[in-house]
Amino acid sequence: MGENMRQDDFTRFLEDQLKDSDFARLYREESPKVDLGVTIALARERRGLTQAQLARQVGLRKREINDVEMGNLDEVPLALLNRIAQVLDYD
Repeated sequence: MGENMRQDDFTRFLEDQLKDSDFARLYREESPKVDLGVTIALARERRGLTQAQLARQVGLRKREINDVEMGNLDEVPLALLNRIAQVLDYD
């Protein structure tokens, strides 16, 4: 029950925040980045890799992989995202 309660609380909080037009605009802009970061993290975990291991295979530092997984993608070239997808066998 605790997990459902936290999810319900978050859902209510988010719904309330989305009433603010500035917040809603930023949420729409940032959500795809966060979703991609989560997808990368889940694919990495399915492959049994740590962030450090993925970073070595891609040629980055662990911190940079963490940034990608957190959705901080503004400075990430598409070629790098493609390389991460290749290493993770993600089509």
